[in-house]
Amino acid sequence: MIARCLITGAMLLVASGLYSPAQAENYFHFKLIPEILSLSRGADAQLVLEIRTDDGYYLYKDMLAIKAAGPAGVELGAAVFPPPHIKFDPASDMEREIYEGTNRFPISLTAGDRSPARGLITVTVDYQGCSKLICYLPATTKLEAEIVVTVGPASNRAQAPPATQPVPSREPDPSVAVASPASPAIQETDLPKPAPAPTSPSPETTAPSEADTIRDMIGQSHLLAFLFIFVYGIGLSFTPCVYPVIPITVSVFGARGAETKLKGFLLSLVYVQGIAMIYSVLGVAAALSGAVFGQHMSNPWIVGAIVALFFVLGLFMAGVFQFNLPSSVQTRAAQVGGKGFVGAFTMGLVSGVIAAPCTGPALAGVLAYVATTRDALLGFLLLYTYSIGFGLIFMVLGTFSTLIQKIPKSGAWMEIVKGIFGAAMFTVGLYFLKDIVPSLQLNFLSRDALLLAGPLLVVIGFLSRGLRHDLHGASWRQILHKSFAIAALTVGAFAFVMGAIRPAEPPRTGGVGNEAGVAWLHDLDTALAAAQESGKPVMVDFYADWCAACKELDLYTWSDPKVQAELRRFVVVKVDMTRPSPHDAHYKSTYGIVGLPVVAFHDSQGRLLAAPRVTGFVAAEPFLKLIQDVR
Repeated sequence: MIARCLITGAMLLVASGLYSPAQAENYFHFKLIPEILSLSRGADAQLVLEIRTDDGYYLYKDMLAIKAAGPAGVELGAAVFPPPHIKFDPASDMEREIYEGTNRFPISLTAGDRSPARGLITVTVDYQGCSKLICYLPATTKLEAEIVVTVGPASNRAQAPPATQPVPSREPDPSVAVASPASPAIQETDLPKPAPAPTSPSPETTAPSEADTIRDMIGQSHLLAFLFIFVYGIGLSFTPCVYPVIPITVSVFGARGAETKLKGFLLSLVYVQGIAMIYSVLGVAAALSGAVFGQHMSNPWIVGAIVALFFVLGLFMAGVFQFNLPSSVQTRAAQVGGKGFVGAFTMGLVSGVIAAPCTGPALAGVLAYVATTRDALLGFLLLYTYSIGFGLIFMVLGTFSTLIQKIPKSGAWMEIVKGIFGAAMFTVGLYFLKDIVPSLQLNFLSRDALLLAGPLLVVIGFLSRGLRHDLHGASWRQILHKSFAIAALTVGAFAFVMGAIRPAEPPRTGGVGNEAGVAWLHDLDTALAAAQESGKPVMVDFYADWCAACKELDLYTWSDPKVQAELRRFVVVKVDMTRPSPHDAHYKSTYGIVGLPVVAFHDSQGRLLAAPRVTGFVAAEPFLKLIQDVR
């Protein structure tokens, strides 16, 4: 809820004139492959409907219907649906099947003996698409493909592509379409453009319908990400195989003439910039590769590979296995470089390489996250921040060289630190895994239960004192002891995260549906007439059962006592658009409805106001500020 309030507040500032109404354009794409299908009489062929959604958009499977019709003599089979993804739908409070990315739906056909030489196959698609901000109204699109039937074997027969899901490339496979210079381009249709707003362009308040991922949280507050990465870097600077870097540090800050603390600080600062250069370049590379890699994050195999990566990193940090650069390589690397600041920078580069085998596996977790952001600048800054945290110990040592002798030796405390990082890796792995294993959403537990049980398990993990064991040469009892501690930390942290990102339960005000304090009408004409008689303004809430943000408005905004009190000076009407009705065309043209929710207002004179206007979830406090001037 805090995240929602922050975003909504920002949107209210934008609503002063810089924001334009959201439009549904080119988010859902449909095409038939091939556009001209040639086959001989009595032969079988396959036509494929390809549906592609832009990033962040998806279609509900149970709202998707595909019908194919062709000329007499051509037998058409039903479209074959590929495996869908599973997504928790807040509107229905259940898991629903969706399609996102590129999906292909094959339609088999047979040319009978009486089929015409040429004809058209018409495919009708009924669908409903959504994004995190809005659910669009159900729509229909029609596509056509030409069929050419020959007496003998077809000379240019095209085989349609297999129904894979998702398809990495957004471009059609050249091998599946029939080349025909005279044929038109492959047909592609999009959602229709919305009707213009009732009046001149005006501010519109839109807010996300859910902040349901850690990535969303970090996107709203980069400071949180930078703080975490900085502390993460400090923690990794205490791992065992960073110790071989210390002799290099001594040579840089001692042999290079750091006569004063200021000179030592400057040398150490330049030295850390060398380390930062190594890791920041990795961050940019990860972000740039993520521009392609991120397109496949809906593929269970890709997600599974990421989960496996984090689990392997967790095992490494837990001490199940380890690896280091050969000592000969470390010794030769330490001899590289010159004197002064250039030499310090060069030695920083070398030190980053030497520390990589120990910090690299844990750093891979950061790089995996950066790859999902697809933001090169953010990737550079995050890894630079990590490097500063990682190099902080060296800046302290360089400034106060006598502290080198006071560095603690590795022991039980080191195993505890590594165990904590191992649990962190396992937690991130579980977080990714929840997208392909729905039971990990933990919907069978309440938010309060998760927020209570999570910290409790973390405390149990620490109090068990199992993290201190070194697994190398450990007894079975010690192995089980440490495994229990890490498991408790992992499950506890994961439960707390899932509870933290889940919306809080709405306040109960009594009555039915948390809306007993709002006197809803359900007929728009009746509401407008009542408002004209009473001289009150009107609030119109266009609603549908399949609209997640509509449900959120019901649960978190309309149920708020302050909102209910303020709405008593309005005539409030809730228009249900769950199912198509004869009035829909009027609503769309009059109120400029593209998707739901839409909350519009009439003033006390009955005039439809261009602003305020709500097209997404808005929390109670921002909503109150939004409507305070409506009279």
